[in-house]
Amino acid sequence: MVTTIIDELVSRNIIRSQLLDHVLSVYNNKFKFSHPFITISREAGSGGRLIGQKVAKQLRYDFYDDRILDEIAKITKTKKYYLKAVDEKQHRLFKDLIQSILNVNYVDPLVYQQNLIKVIVKRAKQGKVVFLGRGANFITPRNTGLHVRVTAPFYYRVQNTVKYEGLDYAYALKLVSKLDKQRRGFIRDVFGKDIRKAKYYDLVLSTETLTINQAVEIIVTAFKVKFKRVIYR
Repeated sequence: MVTTIIDELVSRNIIRSQLLDHVLSVYNNKFKFSHPFITISREAGSGGRLIGQKVAKQLRYDFYDDRILDEIAKITKTKKYYLKAVDEKQHRLFKDLIQSILNVNYVDPLVYQQNLIKVIVKRAKQGKVVFLGRGANFITPRNTGLHVRVTAPFYYRVQNTVKYEGLDYAYALKLVSKLDKQRRGFIRDVFGKDIRKAKYYDLVLSTETLTINQAVEIIVTAFKVKFKRVIYR
């Protein structure tokens, strides 16, 4: 039994390294991209989702947030409800292995991650899409998309969560902190990157000093400038 578990853990580590190899192959221009796209990474409570929706609407692009889960659900024949349990969350290989043995409905994070990469690359190749979160900027090439990070001070994001989600302050404080930690952990575990570093983005915007609409206009303008030849040809 112990040997079986060890072998399984080794196998999962190999699969994880293969995931990174797949991402590197995308960066090495193995795939051709028809049209540009936008990725938006966001801190919890910063307004990143609303900004992404508005950017997509203004450009008449598809907005991919939960739609990513819809496509993974079709591929894996898994209910979307169960995918949410592993979506943008940090995981431990041993704990995941035990859960997969004990819980028949448990979704293996490595299966999720493999299909996440497939879905994002496939959709990015078509272009004309705005991706929200899930490390899309680490999966897709820098030169074929505009990569954006939306941020704001912690206290401001907690206040936003209280105001717009109708939560009490204590719960909002815990929720924002939890989501930030999960997203940082997810990116670190899957891609080995620090999601907070500005070098991974074309733009880093703070909604403490910018309104939602101002942030949208800046993103749209930057996108049109970066891809002027592609968009207007």
